Amino acid sequence: MPDLERRYSIGAGVIERYEIQLLEKLPALYNERDRAIVETILLPHFRKQLQRVFDAFQKTNSIKISELCQMFDEMVRDNAELLDVTGIFKPIMARIRIIRKKIAKELERQAQNDFVIALARHNITDRRSLLACGPIKFTRLRFGEYGLGKSFISALLGKSVRKLSREMTGMPRGNVTLEILARVADALNLPEFSEATKDKCKAALKKHGITDRESLVDFNPARFDELDFGEYGKGQGFAGFVLSRSFKGLRKKDLKQIADLLEMKKRPEVDKKEAFLHALANHQITDRLSLITCGVVVFRRLSFGSFGGAKVFLEEVLGRKIASVSLDIFQELADILQLPQLSEVTLVRCKVALAKHGIMDRDSLMDFGTVKFSQTDFGLFKKGPAFVNAVLGRNIGVPNKAILGEFADALGI
Repeated sequence: MPDLERRYSIGAGVIERYEIQLLEKLPALYNERDRAIVETILLPHFRKQLQRVFDAFQKTNSIKISELCQMFDEMVRDNAELLDVTGIFKPIMARIRIIRKKIAKELERQAQNDFVIALARHNITDRRSLLACGPIKFTRLRFGEYGLGKSFISALLGKSVRKLSREMTGMPRGNVTLEILARVADALNLPEFSEATKDKCKAALKKHGITDRESLVDFNPARFDELDFGEYGKGQGFAGFVLSRSFKGLRKKDLKQIADLLEMKKRPEVDKKEAFLHALANHQITDRLSLITCGVVVFRRLSFGSFGGAKVFLEEVLGRKIASVSLDIFQELADILQLPQLSEVTLVRCKVALAKHGIMDRDSLMDFGTVKFSQTDFGLFKKGPAFVNAVLGRNIGVPNKAILGEFADALGI
């Protein structure tokens, strides 16, 4: 039997394993004389006949294990008298019949696995990816020893595509259909949605910066629809593939269902805070000063990537609904994200704004004077008093010399 498995891929260790188990049982089944007869005469003959069964099965080009079992049963009947299956060979034959059923089941699983592997080479790992492949593309694919798509189907289902079509529709058409592909999925017990396909979908999302549940669920549905997901098409095509239905327009609940089906993990709190800070930094908001100087009106118009618009972003950070964007909300946002009063980036911008008016250090600031300072426009930071208020984080009105000194200390000049 080991020779059979070296010659044919079918078996792959199964038959050899069971033969070893069978031989180990002989001492318990026979006395020494009968055992010698079985081992030296009857079993060698049985092996030879089994070899012929495999030879004949190989020539049929069939992969149906049921046909192999039928040929085996016919061989046993034809050799019943020679093997003395009702006499000396009866004890071991009883074991062989039990083993035959076990081997048949294992070979069926093995043969089925070969088909599954052939599909997986084309990234078809479940019912969803099989049906998404479509009849036309599937027909053109080559599946190794099975040939093109139609031959693959015939080898698996034991019938030509034309015969299958006649059975299913009454019309003997020779084209592969979605119904036939569904029958392929049924025959192989393909899962509805494999882990491999889920990972592939997650990789497609990752290309757009969507790496966790929050970044997907919080994404603006209209903007999601504009994204290009390669082989899946635009956002609606991707959603249609994952959710197995068509869309006229995506909604938040659809994105949530995608996150559920893909089993996307929630973002760790630390990573979440980093994502919020990164979203703000994209608009050069890195501290309380740059947040305040951005202003409510401008902030409302900003988009924060996968989080969506300003209001949605703020609600995500605050963890509650808000009526509108306001300075009080800014204060709460800064507290939650622990924004510093002044970041290095903003500090440089402040010094540049001052330098444009010849203020390079504390002395030149004091020489500038409080009146002139209050009347000067510092661009992004507005007039002097607003500039000082933003840097010091409190409302001080018109600055005096002492306030300008505190202002200089804050800027390190």
